[in-house]
Parts: sequence; structure tokens; C-alpha cells
Amino acid sequence: MSRILILLLLLSVQSLWAQDLSPDSKISVITCGVGEELYSVFGHTSLRIQDSTLKIDQVFDYGTFDFSTPNFYLKFIRGKLNYALSTRPFKHFRRAYELEDRSLLAQELDLSLEERQRILDNLKENFLEENRFYKYDFFLDNCVSRQITLLKKSWGAAWELDPNLIAQLPTYRESLQPYLYDKPWARFGINLILGVPADRKPKRFEEVFLPDQMKLLLEEVQRSDGQKLVMDERIIRPELLSNSIGLYQILPLLICTLLLIFGLLLGFIEYRMKKYFRLFDVLLFSVVGLAGWLFLTMWLLTDHRATHANLNLLWSIPLHLFFGLGLLRKKTRPYRLPYIKVSLLCSLIPLVFYVFLPQQLPLAAIPLVLLLAFRLSLLHKKFRVASKSLQVSA
Repeated sequence: MSRILILLLLLSVQSLWAQDLSPDSKISVITCGVGEELYSVFGHTSLRIQDSTLKIDQVFDYGTFDFSTPNFYLKFIRGKLNYALSTRPFKHFRRAYELEDRSLLAQELDLSLEERQRILDNLKENFLEENRFYKYDFFLDNCVSRQITLLKKSWGAAWELDPNLIAQLPTYRESLQPYLYDKPWARFGINLILGVPADRKPKRFEEVFLPDQMKLLLEEVQRSDGQKLVMDERIIRPELLSNSIGLYQILPLLICTLLLIFGLLLGFIEYRMKKYFRLFDVLLFSVVGLAGWLFLTMWLLTDHRATHANLNLLWSIPLHLFFGLGLLRKKTRPYRLPYIKVSLLCSLIPLVFYVFLPQQLPLAAIPLVLLLAFRLSLLHKKFRVASKSLQVSA
């Protein structure tokens, strides 16, 4: 059954390529609403081509990937997974989004027949086996940027967008936040793993990466005579509004703040009891060190440009993993004191220069960085005293 379906789809595409569009044809940009799964939480966009004369109603989608790809998850994590241009009948496309309870909004474009035909011809060229696949980039090469590039190539210099509108867009990181409002742990993790590139702004229309941003900007595209590109906007499936869920949205900040308070109280108890509870520092530095290895791996060993140059490595130093495990041994090591001094300095940099750094530190991470700085200062005092004692005894 599946083979028959694939054959029918291929035949429908071949019949589309073999014909020129009629004057009754329409081209619309379909903006798809957000989904529940993390991969769909930022929405999606596709291109719809209709022609009542040719009995065509087809959707073209630049955001397709194949789960059967060898080493799928490894390639996805390393940023080496190929995405592809695909197509299917609109009724199948709509049904898929109905099953996921996602909204659909169509913007019909006021294009001449010649411009519509150029879009179809460019789609045909992109659909060739050597052109269909591309290496996905979260910000700079995705379904939105590919579709904008296709449209601009097809309409040439006939349509224009005020560059000031692009300049007013927020940074990539800031643009993500509203979509992660009800996913606080995902928001915290994503903000931690994104590096300096996430804190720059799009400079060109092709660098816009969110479907909702593309939809709003398309409404502002016009000819020199003031004619708008979007001639009609129609809701195919309404948007489902989600309700606020209160304190859950600040849960990472709350947990990290409670951890900071616990660490401060533990320091006070250690001072009064003249006792060192090393297990807390072993766990703290080991976990932070593991996070540091993750950030470093995403920077150096993947093709995800958005995770490069991650300044969170200033406080989540990967060597903290070995330092934390080394605290299990009570014997004082000569490397500990200089390591603590350097680590303390590094952890203070994102706190002192918070507003000046080219990367935004997640608010929920600030209590964690403060805790690290506090525990490092206590360890500095502890091992400095121990070092002096060894020198005296020697």
C-alpha cells in the first residue's frame, strides 16, 4: 500500500513539472502553528501551489528528514543530518496537522503568472536529486530561509522589503523565548547550550529563521508602487491558545536559587562546626564539569554554528569534573590551590561583566554561578590554610 502511495505522489509531481501553470493558479505561504514536541515548538512553513485548471493542489516542504537515515540520532546531534525538499497533496498535509492540533494560516501572494511560473521552475530545479538535500542549520539554513531564498530568486528585484524592519528584529536567542514559555527546562537547557552566535540579529531577510517572523515580514513586502505582496490571508485551521501555568515557568530559577541558599547555609554550618562536607562539592563540581564537557563537545565536535563560542564555559569548566572527583581524596594536592584561583576568577567574569558580554547568561544560571564562586572561595581559604600548614611542618 505504501509503495502505491509513493508511486502516486511521484506521478503527481511529474505531472506538475510537465505543465505550465494556468492563469487560475495560486501560490500561498502556509504558516504552521507550534506543536507539543520540542522539534515542532517553533512552528513551520511550507509553500502551497494550486491550479484549478490543472487540478493541482500541492504543498512543498523544505523541513523533511528521514528517521531511517543510518546513524540518525548521531548525525542529528552532530549537526550533520540532511534535510530535504519534499512534496505531498495539500489534503494529506492538512490532515497531518489536524492530527497534531496545530494551526494553519495561508497568505496568498499577489504574483504575476510569470512570477508564479518562475517559482514552480525553481522548485523543479531544487527537487532534483542533487539539489533536494541540504545540511540543516537551526538559525541560518532551515525551512524559512530556504523558502525566502526561493521566493526572492523567483521575483527578483520586483518586490522589496524595508531593511529597517529587519534591523528591528530581536536577537536569535530573544526570538526563541516566547515559544519556550511553558517549557522552562527546555528553555533553560537551550539557553545554556547556545553560544555567542545566538546573540546576534538577522541582517538580511534570508537570515530570518522563525515562520511567524517570516509571515509578518511578508505582509510588509511591496512593489515600488506600494502594491502589497500578500493579497489575502486566510485561517485554514485556528490557533489553539495555551493557558498560563504559573510558577512552573520559573522552576529552573527557583531550583537554582534554593540550591544557592542551601550552599550558603552549608557554608555557615561548616564554619560553626569546623567540619567540611566534601560530598556536596564533589557532586556540584562533577555535575557542572559534565555540563562543561557537553558545551565543549557541541562547540568543537558538531556543525551546529549556534552552539559555538559558548561563554558558559567560563564557569562550567570541563576540568571541574576531575577536580570534583579529586575532592574525594582527603590528601592535599599541590595543583588544587592554583586551579581554584583560576576557576574563581573565571566564574566571576560572567557575574561582574554580565551586561558587557556578547552572550546572554541565562537568568536561572546566575544563582548557580554565585554558588560556584562561593564554594570556590571557601575551598581557596581551606586549601590555603592546609598549604601553609604543610610548609610549616616541612
